[in-house]
Amino acid sequence: MLGIIRRFGLNRLALMATLALGTAQAASMERDFSVRMILSGTQSWKGGLQFSEATTAQDYDLSVRLRSNGFLYSDNLLDPDRETRLSVKQQYYARQGLLQLKAENGGKLPQTVPELAALADRARKSSAACADEFECHYAAMQRLAAISVLETNTPKEIEEVLASPGGGNEPRYLFFFGYPGCATRLHITYEVHIAGKRAYDREHKKPYPFSIDRTADTQGSDSERANLCEKYIITVDVKTGTMYVENFFIPSPPGLSVQTINGQVEREMRDLPPPPIVLDWTGALMRQNKESGHENVVLDMTLPLDGNSTFLGDFTGKLKLDMTWSFKPASLPAAPRPK
Repeated sequence: MLGIIRRFGLNRLALMATLALGTAQAASMERDFSVRMILSGTQSWKGGLQFSEATTAQDYDLSVRLRSNGFLYSDNLLDPDRETRLSVKQQYYARQGLLQLKAENGGKLPQTVPELAALADRARKSSAACADEFECHYAAMQRLAAISVLETNTPKEIEEVLASPGGGNEPRYLFFFGYPGCATRLHITYEVHIAGKRAYDREHKKPYPFSIDRTADTQGSDSERANLCEKYIITVDVKTGTMYVENFFIPSPPGLSVQTINGQVEREMRDLPPPPIVLDWTGALMRQNKESGHENVVLDMTLPLDGNSTFLGDFTGKLKLDMTWSFKPASLPAAPRPK
């Protein structure tokens, strides 16, 4: 963890000259990350005597409220370079853990070996007891990162880190995170219809009529909407208006799948994920883009819409994708979705 001190110390003169700008922004703020994505497409499949035709129509409408502490950092938490990103994240988590330890210790950081040993032991036990609680794991991670810094750096070096916006030349990045109970909106409609003939024998020479219908229309359960608050981290470069989204998440709605094979019907409830090409394309789009925008593209669908790749052959199709997004200051609760 010495890297945290060395990185922050590289541009100390430049940082001190701009520190006032960073600290002047230290007021909590919230923004709504809103996305509307509409998909429609067709797909054909041919595999020897087997064939199918498929259609899909999917509509994703979601909004998640994220919070920033308002402090301008000089490093991008979601830097496009992987090594830089991992380094900045490590520094950020350590910094947050150090601030928390100071708050719990009367404004002072623990320094003695016994104090640090006791802290490390409590942090490990706390992490083990977190179960599936997101906030608990997050706090434990920050605390462990902070302890590592305390073990390898002097109090003076640490205080310099806490007073600095980072190792870059200019404070310009706001970090936004979800939080427990954040405001969310979610509405997904989903339809997939596939029909044709498939052979279920080993030689694939006895095809039977089959069809698959999958449908969903959901605004999400309380837990599903709450889960959205854990999924998004966004960095904003206030100088350029560029937004960086980590691991852009598209929910898979629970829905009904009805499969009919030679007249035999099977029904099951299951999660209905968007086509893989959509996950790849939207993830790349949101990794670094404007704070608001609109894209309309046509993508090739070469993977089966039902996700079953055990049936070999050629899948061809086109998927129209219309996507609008924005990341704006939070205002009143979102209006009901128009009919």
